[in-house]
Amino acid sequence: MGSPCPINKVYFCKHHAIVASSFRLISKGKLKMSHYPQPASLEDALPLLGKPDLRMRQLLGERLTLLVRREEITHDIAAPLLDSLVAWLNGGNFKVAQNGLEVIAAIAERMGPEFSPYVPTVLPHIIDRLADTKEGVRVAARSCITSLDDCKAVAPRSLLARLTPALQHKAAHTREEALKCIAALLHTHGATELQLRSCIPNLAALVGDPNSAVRDAAAQLLVDVYRHVGERLRQDLKKKELLPAQKLALLEQKFDEAREAGLLLPSANAGTDEADFVSRTVKRSMTIPTSRSRDGDSGASTPACEVKRTVGGLYCLPSGSRKPPVKLTSASSVSSAASNSGEAGAVSCEAFEAAFAHIAPAAVYGARGLEDLFRHAAALLGDRGADWEKRVDALKKIRSLLVANAHVQYPTEFAAHLKELSVPFLVVIKDLRSQVVREACITIAHMAKLLKNKLDQFCLYILQEVINLIQNAAKVVSSAGTICVRYIVIYVHSPRLVPVMTTNLTTNKSKEIRSTLSEVLVLLLDKWSPVAIEKQHHAISEAIKKACVDADSTARNHGRRAYWAYKKHFPSDAEQLFLKLDSAAQKQIERERVGSVDSLQHIGTDRRMVTSPRSPSASVSAGVAARSVSAVDAAAAQRAKARAMYSHLARNKVAAGTASLPRAKRSPVSGTVAPSPERTVRSRSRPGVSQSQPTSRSSSPSSRSGPVSLNTRRRPSGIPRSLAGSRETSPTRTARSSSVVGAVRRPSVERSQRPPTTTLRLLQQSRDAEASLRVSFIQALERTTLE
Repeated sequence: MGSPCPINKVYFCKHHAIVASSFRLISKGKLKMSHYPQPASLEDALPLLGKPDLRMRQLLGERLTLLVRREEITHDIAAPLLDSLVAWLNGGNFKVAQNGLEVIAAIAERMGPEFSPYVPTVLPHIIDRLADTKEGVRVAARSCITSLDDCKAVAPRSLLARLTPALQHKAAHTREEALKCIAALLHTHGATELQLRSCIPNLAALVGDPNSAVRDAAAQLLVDVYRHVGERLRQDLKKKELLPAQKLALLEQKFDEAREAGLLLPSANAGTDEADFVSRTVKRSMTIPTSRSRDGDSGASTPACEVKRTVGGLYCLPSGSRKPPVKLTSASSVSSAASNSGEAGAVSCEAFEAAFAHIAPAAVYGARGLEDLFRHAAALLGDRGADWEKRVDALKKIRSLLVANAHVQYPTEFAAHLKELSVPFLVVIKDLRSQVVREACITIAHMAKLLKNKLDQFCLYILQEVINLIQNAAKVVSSAGTICVRYIVIYVHSPRLVPVMTTNLTTNKSKEIRSTLSEVLVLLLDKWSPVAIEKQHHAISEAIKKACVDADSTARNHGRRAYWAYKKHFPSDAEQLFLKLDSAAQKQIERERVGSVDSLQHIGTDRRMVTSPRSPSASVSAGVAARSVSAVDAAAAQRAKARAMYSHLARNKVAAGTASLPRAKRSPVSGTVAPSPERTVRSRSRPGVSQSQPTSRSSSPSSRSGPVSLNTRRRPSGIPRSLAGSRETSPTRTARSSSVVGAVRRPSVERSQRPPTTTLRLLQQSRDAEASLRVSFIQALERTTLE
C-alpha cells in the first residue's frame, strides 16, 4: 500500500482545528447558543432573572446593560429588577456578580436622584463585594459606589457614614477599597461637605495595618486630608496620640513634602474649610437643628427635648466642654433637675439627644449579619470580665443598628434578638463603672424612643433595676437612671409598667426614688391616653394618695400635680380620692389649683405661723418663706405657735430689753455701774439664790406667772442706748452670741464682792424687763393679726 495523500492529511488537520476552536469559543461565551432567549425589553427580561442557569445570567447581564441605557425605567420595573440583581451579587460566580454591579451602576445613572429609595437595599451588598478576590469585581463595586455619588442618589455624608464601618472589616481588600472610595469622595466634594471626624481615628489606625496596600492607602488619604485642612490635622494627631511616634514622624515628613510642593488647598491656608473643620473659637461654631427625617423614617414621634446640636470642628474644643443648648418644650419634656447643668457630673437631656444623633449607622449585611452583630454584643455585655471599653462599644453598636433602621428592615429578626438582650442588659445596669451604666441608660432610652410599645416586654424586665439607679450616690448614674425612666414613660405606653412604678412610689424607703416617680407619674398622666391609664387607674389612684401625704415635700408637690392631671381623665374617681384625703392634704390640693402651694399669703389668720427672721432687727410680720403647718395636726400647730412666741421673746431681748430699758443706778458701795439683766444672767449663780433666765424659753411657772410691774417707769422708747460704758468687748453683739461667749467668761472681782441686796435688786429688774418684753410681744402679735 502506498503512503497517504498529503492533501487529505492537511485537510483533516485543518478541519479538526476549526471544530476545536468553535467549541472553545462556545465555552467562553463568544458564540451565543441559539436556544438562549434574547429579551427585547426589560419586561421580557424580568422573568428570566430568577433562573439559576449561570450561562443565561452571563448573557442577560450583557443584554441588560444595553436595555437599561436605552429604555426609560419606572419604579414598577426598578424594584423587582434590583431584587434580582441583589441575588446575583450574593451568588458565588464572580462574572455574574460583576455583571450585576455594572447593571446597578447603569440603573443609578439612568434614574439619578430617583434611585435614592433603593440605596439602603443595594449599598450593603455593593460594599460586601469590595472584599472579592477578583480585581474586576472590586473595580466594578468601586465604580458602582462612585456612580451612586455622581448621580446624587445618596448624600456624600451618608455615603461616608456607610463606608466608615468598612474600614474595620476583617478583609484587607475591603479596607483598601473603602479607603479609595473615601479618597474619591474627598477629591469630589472636599472637606466642606464631609464630616471626617468620625473616621480620622480609623484612618490613623490603618496606618499600622498588617497589609502594606492598606497602609499606603491610609497614609495617602491622610495626606489628602492634610491638603484640605492644613496644620490642624497634625496638631490633632499629636494631641490625641492616634499614631505611634515612628509612624507619626513618617507621616509628618509626607505632610512637609506636600506643603513644600505647594499642594495645599486655599482652605488649608485660610482655615475656612468649614462644616467639619472649623475654627477653634466658639464664635464660629454652627448650630444645626436635629434632623427629623430619620425619626420620621423610623416612626419616632416628637422628641422629649428639641435639641440644637452644636457641630464643632474636628480640631476645636474637647468633647467634654461642648454642650449643645437645649430648648425645653413643656413639663412633659425630659427635663427637671437632671437637665440642670449646674449639678456637677449630672447627665442632661441634651446629652442623651446628642448621643442619639452622633452615632453613625452600622452596615448590616442581611439577616445573618444582624444576627452576628447581636450575638457579639450580647456576649460582651453579659461578660463581667470583659474590658469596659469594649462593652461601651457594644452598646454603641446597638444604637448604630437603630440609626441604620435595622428594626424597620428586619422587624421579626430584630424583635427576636431584642429578647436575648434582656439578661445582658441587667448585668450592664448593675455594673460598677459609671460610664458603662450611662451608656446603657442612653441605649435603653434610644430604643424606647424608636421602638415605642414594641419595647414593653424588655422594659418590664429591666425597669426595676433602672429605678434603683435613681438613689445611686454617683450623680452621673442617678441622673442617667432618672432620664432613662422618663424616656420609658414618655414613649412606652404599656399598662404593665404601671405596677412597678406605683409599688416603688408607695413602698420604697428612698425619698429620691419616691419624689422622682411622683414626677414621672405626672408625665404618665399627661402623655398616656385614657385607654392605657384606665387599666391601672386604681393603682395610680393609690399612688397619688400616698404621694400627697408623703414625708418628702417634693413628692407631695408632684403628687398634688398628679391629682389634677388624674382628674382630667377620671373626674368622678378623683372626687372620691379627694374625699379620702385628710383636711390638710385637701387644702394643699386646693391651693395647687390656684397656683399658690405652700404660700403664707393665702393662709388664714388662725393658721398663720409666726417665724422669727434671721436678723434680730427684722420685723416679725415680714414675709417669711416658712413651711406651712397645715399639713400637721392641730396640736402640732399649737406647739409650733408657742415655740415661735418664745423664740421671738429670746431673739428680741437685745433690741427691746438691753438696748431700750433704763440703765441701773450706780451702787453706793462699789461705785461701779450695775450690770444689765442680760449681764446678770452670765454671772455665776450663788447657792441658795433663785435667778431668772430671761434668754431661755421661759417655760418655768415662775417666769409665766411672775408679777408684772405697773409702776410709773418710762416705757422703752425703742431707740438703742449707748453702750460706751459697758465692759462688753462687742456692744453690738446679739443676745445669742453674747450669752454663749459670756457663759465661759471669767467673772470679775467686783462682781464677786457684791452684797446680796444687789442680787435681789437685779432679780427684780430682770422680772420687770421680762414683763415689758411680754407686753411688747403681745402688741406686735396683735398688729400682725390685724395686717
